[in-house]
Amino acid sequence: QLNVVGTVSLGGSTLDVILGFNPTVGNTFKIINNDLVDAVTGTFDGLPEGQIFSITTGSFSSNFQITYVGGDGNDVVLTSVVAVVNRKVYYKGSTFASGGVDSALDPNKVLAQSGAAPQTLSYSNLINTTRGINGIVLDVAGLASATLTASDFSFRVSPTGFFDEAANPPSSWAAAPAPTSIFVTPATATTPARVQLEWADNAIENRWLQIRVVANANTGLLSSPVYYLGHLRGEINGQTVGGAYFVSNADLTAALPVGQVALVGNTRDVDKNGFVLNADFIIIRLGIINGLLLRNITIPAAGSADEGAAMRPERSLLGSIATPMIESKLVLSLWQPMRAAVNLDDPAPAWVLPTETIESKIVCFAHIEPAKLLITAPPRDAHSRRAGTIPKDLDKSRVGDKADKIFAEMEALGDVGCWGFFNERLTTDKVSDRNGHGND
Repeated sequence: QLNVVGTVSLGGSTLDVILGFNPTVGNTFKIINNDLVDAVTGTFDGLPEGQIFSITTGSFSSNFQITYVGGDGNDVVLTSVVAVVNRKVYYKGSTFASGGVDSALDPNKVLAQSGAAPQTLSYSNLINTTRGINGIVLDVAGLASATLTASDFSFRVSPTGFFDEAANPPSSWAAAPAPTSIFVTPATATTPARVQLEWADNAIENRWLQIRVVANANTGLLSSPVYYLGHLRGEINGQTVGGAYFVSNADLTAALPVGQVALVGNTRDVDKNGFVLNADFIIIRLGIINGLLLRNITIPAAGSADEGAAMRPERSLLGSIATPMIESKLVLSLWQPMRAAVNLDDPAPAWVLPTETIESKIVCFAHIEPAKLLITAPPRDAHSRRAGTIPKDLDKSRVGDKADKIFAEMEALGDVGCWGFFNERLTTDKVSDRNGHGND
């Protein structure tokens, strides 16, 4: 620790950290103890306020977050934090995967991470395989939990083709399919925990994928890093024309010669069987016939409105239940679109009736358990009864008979919980109570 009497001016100086042990997440180190109340002037080179960086010394490693307003408000403090230290493409189901996960990681491709400024992506952020994006590996130092689920992530997918980038920022992209499996390999004394995300083959293809790792108690992250990876089947030469990747005759030429052994990072081996064969040419030819193309994108700055907030992935019904989801729409159609977010983990979620209509398209998730569903309705006017929580037996003088019919239909379905994803303007249904007062 450096104790300073007077002022501290860093002026872009370099910070070198040497480790003699592996710090525990949450350990803090005051490296400059600044007396009195003088603020620290400047920052270390490449380390702005709040920056997270990695340090490795021999077998010891840690991720630190730096602050220049730590301690009593004007000290330089390092805190050991959880961080994603590696993000790679994993070719699930490929010939290389038979040798284990490490053998099927592409050394030439990387997930782009959003940062302080917008970034235009490159061919190093695009894959071209026959199975689409079906595997991602994230190495997380200090991961808090040995078990992660889809709720610890957020996934979005871009439109396909030559879409209008300005009109379709990542914040507007649709929810991506949820991973079919999420594996966590615990950390060892020398390696970080590994998170392996897998999707069904071709569930995500010919488009861009946005992945957000949610900062929560399970991950232990202080902030939510956002990554991007693209896919265009058969794109080999990596050249853009007019701002887009095209599968063209140039890709056929780039695939020559045939009959060679291919390593995992060889883009000419499109089906990832370890060889460049005629089958790879056929895949490229089909891409040309089908006119496959994908706009290259410039990802927005981290935390910007265009990047968007966390979004839950599409979900099928809980467990293996294959019940239609009409019960969700029956209830939602009775009320105006909700302004308030729904807590999906609430064992007794409540729908909130807003006081004004939301005109724009909405996206909402519905978690409905007929035995526990509650409706909260605020008063509409001076003649309405005060707001209250109305259980499924309902106060008929407040919401009318139609809701009774809906609850009866829901009861007939049994006590089945489900997830529903809607991306549409929900219509309203006029309901009158027995005093003639109307509720939408």
